[in-house]
Amino acid sequence: MTVRDIISWSTIIAGYSQGGCGEEAFELLSWMRREGPKPTEFALSSVLSVCGSMAILDQGRQIHTYALTVGLDQTAMIRSALINMYSKCGSIAEAEKSFSMSENDDIVSWTAMINGYAEHGYSQEAIGI
Repeated sequence: MTVRDIISWSTIIAGYSQGGCGEEAFELLSWMRREGPKPTEFALSSVLSVCGSMAILDQGRQIHTYALTVGLDQTAMIRSALINMYSKCGSIAEAEKSFSMSENDDIVSWTAMINGYAEHGYSQEAIGI
């Protein structure tokens, strides 16, 4: 690829993530952080999805910290990706913390938290929110 812009970087990262090529997605994100434009919420949410699918909590926490650093942690896309990732990694407390930071009108975050509770047998909590 001769021209690397934010769209091409993010699209390739998402493609790797959706195609089950998690390691490649992480490598490209690292490369993007070193040599390319600042990663978008689309790229970060794709990599967070990989973290959840592969249950790699430490890597997910690192991406979360990076999102905080660059100011993308308050977007609905990142918040819901964080809730999903923490839930899939079995860290319901961290999912709840991310959920508590979301706005009440963010239906995607609500759905992610309800699913997280349901996946781990917290039916009363799922009904309660």
